[in-house]
Amino acid sequence: MGKNLLENGGIEMIELLKEVGMAFVWLMLGYLVGERNAGKDKSDDQ
Repeated sequence: MGKNLLENGGIEMIELLKEVGMAFVWLMLGYLVGERNAGKDKSDDQ
């Protein structure tokens, strides 16, 4: 029973977690790059 549950629902859950994980990683990367660039722009303007 446990094996069937893992084969059917487990793969979908893993794929979903991968999608969510990748989205989170890209959000964090975008945020960090944006913050770094914003900091540089402010120091350049002044």
